[in-house]
Amino acid sequence: MLPGCSDINTTLSQFNETTLSSSGIAIEVASFLLAIVALIGNFLSIVVIYRKKCLHNPSGLLIGGLSISNISVTLFAAIPGIFHANSKTYHMSNVTCVIHAYLVTTTIGISYVIISIIAIDRCLAITLPLHYDIYVTKRRTIYCVIISCLSTAIASAIPIMGLQHLGLGQYQYVSYLSGCWLDIANYCKNFIIIAIIYSLICVVLLLVFICYIIIFSAAIQNSLGIPIISSISKDKRQILKKSIRTTLLIVSIFLITMTPAVAIILITAAHGQLILPPQAYKFLQYWCVYTNVVINPFIFGFSHKEFRQSYYKMISIFILKRRVHVRKFSTSLTTPAAT
Repeated sequence: MLPGCSDINTTLSQFNETTLSSSGIAIEVASFLLAIVALIGNFLSIVVIYRKKCLHNPSGLLIGGLSISNISVTLFAAIPGIFHANSKTYHMSNVTCVIHAYLVTTTIGISYVIISIIAIDRCLAITLPLHYDIYVTKRRTIYCVIISCLSTAIASAIPIMGLQHLGLGQYQYVSYLSGCWLDIANYCKNFIIIAIIYSLICVVLLLVFICYIIIFSAAIQNSLGIPIISSISKDKRQILKKSIRTTLLIVSIFLITMTPAVAIILITAAHGQLILPPQAYKFLQYWCVYTNVVINPFIFGFSHKEFRQSYYKMISIFILKRRVHVRKFSTSLTTPAAT
């Protein structure tokens, strides 16, 4: 038991009975629309990767894995969180609440891990362009992603093991988050697991930041007309340039959204009480998690020609089919009147 924790059933949160302002419904509707956009955008990304053979490589597999994890985050975290945003209580059983919190932790953790793997992959492509295809293969990439996902899933199960008296966490309904997770203000139950989770996230941020510096340096050299590696072919250099641009955008958004959230949550866990109004934590939840989920498909589209062309083609086909259906329907309505 942690020092000063005589009763693990008491909560240190002072904001258990919170409600949203009158603008909550508008925010909820806007969030739901963004969730739909995230689902459609990430699904289109998966379709593009599946249909384009040029993307059947380690980088394409990682982007596909990120899209799948983004869809999982939207389904298991974003949409349930939106539905319970205006509710004071969780209208499901304790078991369902625990399962939901576990899925949220697992899916979000997997998305962070895949982003770090993408950054490392591009860093290796830049620093070892001549040996990249030897060291990084599709099979090794798949193994790496599977091992990372399994490790994240196992680590996310720690709060289910009933070790909250050791500070290793307990999934429960948290009113100021309007959902099920760890009460970061409950020092006695959750401090150790919060420290572990966010220490690992800090390691991910550090790895991503180091890779970002390396990739950014290569991008500057490219913009100045300095070849990254003069011995690689022009086509590979062009592909590498595109991947640098895409990775820079993904990593930049990740660092911008995650850094303030990690700092505030670690400070809150150390203090054992909320240091900001409840709405601020809910904003951080949306900012650091859902922003990446929504923006990533647009990053692929605007920074990668294959994605951009495929998006445009699929949307054009969808619109054309809708017009054909509308014409057939209108014709079926006017034909009996004409006869």
